[in-house]
Amino acid sequence: MLCCKFCPPQADAAQSWLFSKLWTDCAEKKNHDLIRKKDLYKRFGVKEYHAVDPDTKLVLTFELVNGKYEKAKEAIGKLSSNLLQQEFEF
Repeated sequence: MLCCKFCPPQADAAQSWLFSKLWTDCAEKKNHDLIRKKDLYKRFGVKEYHAVDPDTKLVLTFELVNGKYEKAKEAIGKLSSNLLQQEFEF
């Protein structure tokens, strides 16, 4: 995504940021969200990935470092994005 001079600085970062709701009703769906989807996001170069459990409000933040995701943060009810330089509470 190319951004014009009128876009906020976070606009370029937005293309590399992703939020995903975890399906917690069964282990198979949760594994799909945390493993298979994460591999897909990595393949497309998503630099920052946030997985949220809607039941517990647990937020797992992963950052793409040297082609691999590393868990960067873990929080309850708070999503912090280094890439967007924003914090969201819920």
